[in-house]
Amino acid sequence: MIPLPGTPPLVTAALHNALELGYLTTTRNETGRLLATLAGSVHGPIGECEAGCGAGAAWLRLGAHTRTHVFTVDDDENRCQRVRDILDGQDVEVIQGGWDDLVAHGPFGLLSMPIRIARATPIPTIVKAVRHGGLILIDDMPPSFGFPPRTLDGGVDQTRLSWRSEESVNCTEIQLAEDLAAIIAVRH
Repeated sequence: MIPLPGTPPLVTAALHNALELGYLTTTRNETGRLLATLAGSVHGPIGECEAGCGAGAAWLRLGAHTRTHVFTVDDDENRCQRVRDILDGQDVEVIQGGWDDLVAHGPFGLLSMPIRIARATPIPTIVKAVRHGGLILIDDMPPSFGFPPRTLDGGVDQTRLSWRSEESVNCTEIQLAEDLAAIIAVRH
């Protein structure tokens, strides 16, 4: 395995897994460092939607407190097994299934999900999966400048707009890179 400068070995293993699986994109280091930072600031279990190649779960595990259990879910059996192999002995539970299978292990201190899952899941459902004072990270989206937030095709981004006006959370959007942004919300 080729080491990647500035990338922890556990994450490097997950990134190599991504290449072997044919992923052209996966959790980038900018998002990963944010995941690790947020994971170190919460109490209670951590949940991640979409294990993918395991990079997000690896970053979460690296940042989380020693006794914090990390759960990640994916619907593909092969991906789940590969992620289990990479994260073996790291106190990360890889669940084959979907949203309901993950939520059964909450409420979470931190819940991470890509924007496409956030778009398909009602905000109250997501918020209920997190403890009061817990964090929600929604990533994998391009930045949007100005108001109202826009999609890549120029339309109003209803998901971002809804999160910004959701009364059950305090929410902000941050730019992680020139082409990458995330929403961070904390449940009241």
